[in-house]
Formats: sequence, C-alpha cells, structure tokens
Amino acid sequence: MLVIKNLSKFYNKKNVLKDINFQVKEEEFLSIIGPSGAGKSTLLRIISNLEKQSSGEILQRKKYSKENPAIMVFQDFSLFPHMTIEDNIAYGLKMRKVSLEEKKEKTQYLLRWFDLEEKAKNYPTELSAGQQQRVAIARALIVNPMLLLLDEPFANLDKNLKMDTALFIKKTQKEFGITTIMVTHDQEEAFFISDRVGILINGALIQIDKPEIIYHQPVNLTAAQFLGQVNTIPFAYLSFFHFSSELQATIATLDKTEHISFRYESVSITPDINGPGEVIESLIWGKTILYKIRIRDIIIGIYVLHSSLKVGDKVIPTLHQIINKRK
Repeated sequence: MLVIKNLSKFYNKKNVLKDINFQVKEEEFLSIIGPSGAGKSTLLRIISNLEKQSSGEILQRKKYSKENPAIMVFQDFSLFPHMTIEDNIAYGLKMRKVSLEEKKEKTQYLLRWFDLEEKAKNYPTELSAGQQQRVAIARALIVNPMLLLLDEPFANLDKNLKMDTALFIKKTQKEFGITTIMVTHDQEEAFFISDRVGILINGALIQIDKPEIIYHQPVNLTAAQFLGQVNTIPFAYLSFFHFSSELQATIATLDKTEHISFRYESVSITPDINGPGEVIESLIWGKTILYKIRIRDIIIGIYVLHSSLKVGDKVIPTLHQIINKRK
C-alpha cells in the first residue's frame, strides 16, 4: 500500500532521518518506536504530507485525496473546543457537504462504537483524556481514511488507562480495517497492538519486524538494549549457570569466543549455600524485584516477581533464553 524508499530529512544541515526504507501493507498496524528526538514524529509528518522530505520517495498504491485521505491524530488531540463532541466527530463530513441523513447516521454509529453517546452534547474540556482521544480517533475515522497516523497516542494518558486504550485501538483498527502507522516511545503498547514494529534510533531505522522477532532476535545490541535491560557475559561464565531443557541444544551451537547476551527476566535463581552466585543488591522495581548477583568478577541483573532472598544469600542461576542477534 505504501513504500518508503531512501527517505532522508535535514534540518539546518542536521540529518534527522537517514535513508529510511520500509513498506506498509494493506490494513496493517505498524508502529515505529524510539527514544525522544529519534525522528519519529518527523517521519509521520512527512508520510502525512505535512512536511517534505529532503530526499527519497513515498510510493502509494493510491494518491492521497479528498476521497482517500491520510489523517493524522496528534498527541494533543487538537479537538475544536467550541464544538460539542458530536460536532467534532461530524466535522469531516460537514466539510465534505454530505447529506444531513448520512452525517447523522455515521456520527451516531461512531458515538456508539466509541461509547460516547452520553457525551455527545458535551464539550472537549468536559471529557477525560481517554475520552478526548476517542473523539479524535472517531473524527479521523468518519471520513474513512486510507491511512490513519497516530502520533504518541498514549502520551497524555495515565498508566492505568494505557492498557484499556491499547485494547480499544487494536479492536477499532481491526474492525474498520484501516491501515495504521503509529509512532510512540511506549514499546509495551506498541508490541501489544502492532502487526509489525520498527525501531528508530538517531534517525536510522535499525530493524522492522514482528514484535516477537524484534524482542527475541534484535539485529544488534543497540536494538536489544533499547527494548530492555540486557546482561552480556563471556561464554566461559555459562559454566556457572544451569540451563532450561529447551536452551541446552542452542548453547551447544554457540561460538565459544563470543559474549552471550540475555535479558534480566530470562534468568531465574534458586537458593543454594554452595551456589556460584551471591545476592549483592535487592531493589523493588515496579511490579518486580531487581536482584544484582555477583558471579566471580561479573555482576548480572535479574527480575523476579517475588522472592525472599536477601543480600548475602548464595544462589544458582538458571538461564532460560538468550538473545539471538540476527546476522
């Protein structure tokens, strides 16, 4: 549906997007994740024709038009404060001068779908951030866009709202079959709702693939570390670990001269007074406990959901999964 080919963008000689290449499939939900300042919003604005690239091409199956628009939903929602929710949603149809009957039918359908019927006569300032976001997306969908572009849709939401919102966005995108590109720094929600995910760091798209491949088979250590905490140890130190049965065959195929990387949550620990590891630090880290374990002259981090271990306890680490960097 959409092909981004060798796209670059310069601001005052600063290269903020560097030779970007990817394709977007029909009815796909694609997310681009990356840290603040990586160039995510700039990329989205270029795709939406709000900005012009410095070089490269955007090839489309159909050109954007009044009948086939690309609609961008901004992170501040950009609702009309002087209009009711009903009028905000219907705005695109009003500008297209559709019949009153059609406008009412489509608006009422979206009010029901987005659970906003009781708020139809309210104004944006009377709604929660989550409700305002639903209005913004409903306003975009009412004109049946060929492409929906979401700029940091979770940025203004409380943490408790994010999962419900992600679920609703995923359900809505599939129901309406709208090709969607989202940019966000919130990787958990991106992984949850996306068909594919791209990682944009320092203006370069370093990997794009299915979420499970991005997470477990990152293209390099930079990609792996962006997605979460990583331990990297010399191969020789694996002799101090036990291995899950499914990992044993993989370990036997590894290059013994290379370092091995694994995520904090890919290790479990068992108390043992003769264990090779020693707990040197214990911290509450959100919903998990973060343990720092010393094994000889290296220190590794481990996340566990619950444990009664304390500093000084001896442990045996068991490795369940390693990061297989893609060649």
